[in-house]
Amino acid sequence: MDSNKNIIIREVKNKIDTLAMMDIRYQTFVEQMNIDFKADFDGSDNECVNFILYLDDKAVGTIRFHIEPNNVYRLGRFAVLKEYRKNGLGSILFKYAENYIKENMPVSKIYFHGMTYLKDYYIKMGYEIIGNEFLEENIPHIRFQKTFNN
Repeated sequence: MDSNKNIIIREVKNKIDTLAMMDIRYQTFVEQMNIDFKADFDGSDNECVNFILYLDDKAVGTIRFHIEPNNVYRLGRFAVLKEYRKNGLGSILFKYAENYIKENMPVSKIYFHGMTYLKDYYIKMGYEIIGNEFLEENIPHIRFQKTFNN
């Protein structure tokens, strides 16, 4: 990736970021993957911490996490606009969310349901496969997790 690019990642806390986050998810999940709008926009965003990645002032990626009992966090709604994939932005955003959790909260485990075709990508980021493949919104997924010693 061009090192002259200006990358900003921040927590979604205003209307502009919220609309940009929704647009990224709509393009990625609803338009490209044919996921039902109501499945993605199910009202759970208010219970999560959402992040958005801007590249040269354009919103291009988003990820969120949900806080669960016993210092467990579930990552989700990880999306990068199609034209910005395969250049490292997704890894930067994913690691940002993971590091935010590790630096700001007690953490025993981070997990998520990742698309099966991306399993090598998630394994390279230190996550292990838990259980068998399953369908989520008619797309093959696997549960991935990373355990931390406090």
